[in-house]
Amino acid sequence: MILKRVLLVNGISSGATGLLLASTPQTFAHVFGVEITSPFTATGVILILFSIMVLTSAFRRPINSKVVKSITILDVLWVVGSTLCIGVFYATISGWGSFIIVAVGFWVGLMAYLQVRFS
Repeated sequence: MILKRVLLVNGISSGATGLLLASTPQTFAHVFGVEITSPFTATGVILILFSIMVLTSAFRRPINSKVVKSITILDVLWVVGSTLCIGVFYATISGWGSFIIVAVGFWVGLMAYLQVRFS
């Protein structure tokens, strides 16, 4: 039951973030201090697709442990990617952009930890 809640939170937060990124990429480009918007749109679309997978798995009876493992691996890859983005783009994005990347990375890492903990 706890795992289902964790997956629901992960799926809803991923979907909401994806919708925001995909629908307002100009706002995020401004906050990050960059001109290009396509990475925000692409990330938004990917997050929407990811959220569909996560929410679908949350409602399966029983919850498929292999799918949860795949979701967790994708979450860990997100954290690794966030770390790489900070390292590569730190000098070219705003402080707020860096903060958002780190904060989201911590959130996604928490989701991965909780999925492992309650699997």
